[in-house]
Amino acid sequence: MGGRDLDVRSPSGRAAARMTTETATVMAPGTGHPCSEPGALEEVARLSGEWSARRMKG
Repeated sequence: MGGRDLDVRSPSGRAAARMTTETATVMAPGTGHPCSEPGALEEVARLSGEWSARRMKG
């Protein structure tokens, strides 16, 4: 989630708590919703890819 996106922190945490699989909440510093800042979406994609790669390795 975006580091400046304060409105979704609590709902995101509640959603993660209900999931039955491993989750991670990562802040993309300096971004808000909907990641419209230059490079924000790319940073979210990079963080998501790193998380997925770690899960694939086991």
